[in-house]
Amino acid sequence: EQRERRLLALVMAVPDPGNDLLAGLREDHLATPAHRSARKLILEGADQWPPDMAGLRAVLQAEAAEGGTEDEVRDAYYRVEKRALEQAMIAARVGGDEAEYLRLQSMVKRIEVVLRGEA
Repeated sequence: EQRERRLLALVMAVPDPGNDLLAGLREDHLATPAHRSARKLILEGADQWPPDMAGLRAVLQAEAAEGGTEDEVRDAYYRVEKRALEQAMIAARVGGDEAEYLRLQSMVKRIEVVLRGEA
């Protein structure tokens, strides 16, 4: 997922506030096991990554070398969080949990306001 990769790279480029935001992101809000592992390694400040993660690490480092801003890190975080909440909304709706669906919908709307810069 491109959004997740962008977030991980931006956190590497801008660790403050990136690490705090990444730490606050639930692991299951990242779609791929590789991204979940990368999240953990970044938060641990690992210098060495497992060999099977070398390709992803190289991609993230290349993207991180382009730099970023605190605002870009926050934007990337909100976009990943929004997608995860939207998926949870669908699951709540399918599962018949209307209260949870409405709660999640409210959270998504707040994120949309922030992303539009209206907050």
